[in-house]
Amino acid sequence: MHITRIPWRRLGATSLRVGAVWLVSTLTMLVLAGVLPDFRLQSAGGDSATVIGITAAAGAGAFGLLSALVWPLLVRAFLLVPALVLGLLVFFLNGSLLWLALSLIPYGRGSADPSMAVVVAAVMSAASSATNAFLAVRDDRVYRHRLARIAGRRRRREGRGTLPGTPGTPGTVFLQLDGLGYAVLKEALEAPEGGEPLMPALAALYGSSHRLTRWRTDWSSQTGASQLGILHGSNEDVPAFRWYEKETGETVVSNRPTSAAELQRRAGRTASGSEARMAARAALRRPEESGQEAPRKPRRDTGPVVLASGNLALISFPDHPGRLTREHIDELRPALLPTLAEHPGIGFVLVHSAEHGPVVLGAGGCERRLETGEVVGARDPLAPFGPGAAEAVLRTARFPHAADIMVNSALDPETGTVHAFEEQIGSHGGLGGEQSEAFLLSPLELSPPVGPGEELVGAEAVHRVLRRWLAESAEPHILGGADHLAAPVPVPAPADQPLVPRV
Repeated sequence: MHITRIPWRRLGATSLRVGAVWLVSTLTMLVLAGVLPDFRLQSAGGDSATVIGITAAAGAGAFGLLSALVWPLLVRAFLLVPALVLGLLVFFLNGSLLWLALSLIPYGRGSADPSMAVVVAAVMSAASSATNAFLAVRDDRVYRHRLARIAGRRRRREGRGTLPGTPGTPGTVFLQLDGLGYAVLKEALEAPEGGEPLMPALAALYGSSHRLTRWRTDWSSQTGASQLGILHGSNEDVPAFRWYEKETGETVVSNRPTSAAELQRRAGRTASGSEARMAARAALRRPEESGQEAPRKPRRDTGPVVLASGNLALISFPDHPGRLTREHIDELRPALLPTLAEHPGIGFVLVHSAEHGPVVLGAGGCERRLETGEVVGARDPLAPFGPGAAEAVLRTARFPHAADIMVNSALDPETGTVHAFEEQIGSHGGLGGEQSEAFLLSPLELSPPVGPGEELVGAEAVHRVLRRWLAESAEPHILGGADHLAAPVPVPAPADQPLVPRV
């Protein structure tokens, strides 16, 4: 016998959120009616405070209901409207909805000048949206419900119905967790004495059907470089989360739509990269010119460009084309490199020497020449960062867009923490500590990521492992990674295609 249970908690949370938004909207309308001359919530002869309150509640409720009914119908049409016109239409339509809501209040107690209605609607929309977002962000059920609706729409577009059991194309699910290191996950999977593990579901998988494998990230351990390598098989020439390119005079930022599309295009130059680039340009109303980018003139800056990417910083000198050598930097600013290398918050500095190639500088005049492995001075500046650090730094040093000076923060040997160069409590983006050690949680029925005694190094190596697994199995599995993504991938995938679906 099947018993349908009413989701009282979900209904209660939704009712509370709706009530809170309604209350804030009502109070906002009362405040605006008190301060704006052409907006009133009472009849010409005056009303009691109770009647005015009821009028405000009715107006706020009507405005919210009309917005919920009308806006979903207009969103699709607005996708074809230029951004400037869209902004004007939003104000006009919001004002019209408020005017209509006020006209629905009994006895004609609510009224507003047309221009004033636009102002009131904008303020009320901002207040209600902020309240709704504040309550929704604290409710995991809202987020799960949104994901379920998105998945349902996708299944309907693909003609596979909405039920989880509906037959469809076999695939593999990759689940990536942003910034979660191997050591932290391992601790969360292990039950304390007399207690339960922090992540019981994953702990059950780890103890029975799945294996946990550590892998070492690239020097740029942040999300953009990791996902590009994992999904597309190449994160070549991605030195950080953001970097300056001298030939164009532009700063590339990994999470900008145009930058992300360009990075995807640069990464196995596939059709999907071209499609993403064209989609981004179309959304921004920037036309293609015979399939080629128009030539861009480099910007002439008067001083250095300093950018931060977690605990990795990049310094470029736009007035000097190409990569500046260590010798040239010493001529321009004699105290710069020694000051950086000796700072207690800096672990090492990478520059390019005309004589020795890429060189890592550390405190006390120590340095490591990466091409030969020669160490000058009392200690190796890369020694605190563990095995593989020299190889990771050397790979980045060979990137065409590596900065003139690249700075990695110091690593605390006792706590394993690094110093963020951005205004953040923590960070991941450079070398050192737990950010450099990611993980794969994979089913035992798939082949091991690496052989006995071998180490998995770099996001590109993880891409090759995932592609091998796709070829091994056409059944759904769950894999864990170092960043945030959830995407179905058709199996098997051709060798020249990235590990992302076409949308």
